[in-house]
Amino acid sequence: MESLIQFQPATGSVDEWNEAYTRVDDYLRAHRIRNKLHQQRLTMLALSRAAVLHQAAPEKPPVVHAVEEIDRQIDNWFRIVLRGENIDPDVLETQGRVGIQVADLPAQWPFLFSDSAQLPERMRERMRETTIKAGPTLQLSSMVPRPMDLGVITETAGDTWETFEKWPALKMFMLWALFLAILAYLFLRLHEL
Repeated sequence: MESLIQFQPATGSVDEWNEAYTRVDDYLRAHRIRNKLHQQRLTMLALSRAAVLHQAAPEKPPVVHAVEEIDRQIDNWFRIVLRGENIDPDVLETQGRVGIQVADLPAQWPFLFSDSAQLPERMRERMRETTIKAGPTLQLSSMVPRPMDLGVITETAGDTWETFEKWPALKMFMLWALFLAILAYLFLRLHEL
């Protein structure tokens, strides 16, 4: 609670910082960080750093600084845990996020997410178990359109409709015959009751 009371940014409005808080909080919950104390600490740390950045570059809204800061904080943590100094940043992020799920980090080690002090080797091993490999490369191919075989029923129905289009009197006769058949059926059913 102490960090919450001390957070008084020099720039930006209260609404902007509330939005930044909500976005960072949601971002952490998306990583399954449900321990409220730890989530609060990480959120306030990111907001404090974002407030300093916003003072230096006020053209960006506080929410942008805050989200970039929490993302940078998490990526740095992935780099430490996965020892990924030479890994492509996109692969590092993906491997880290998959590693969180594989290691069941929020349940097993709820206070260690984004904390580089005292990381158990077992947790590091579990997160490193994940390897991400790219699939086959994209290859262009060509497909030649072929006529569709719709089957006997659809062909018969198509032929029937074409015949009706050629002979409008036949179409009218069939519609009247159908109408009279339905009326006769209803009359017989009512007569039976």
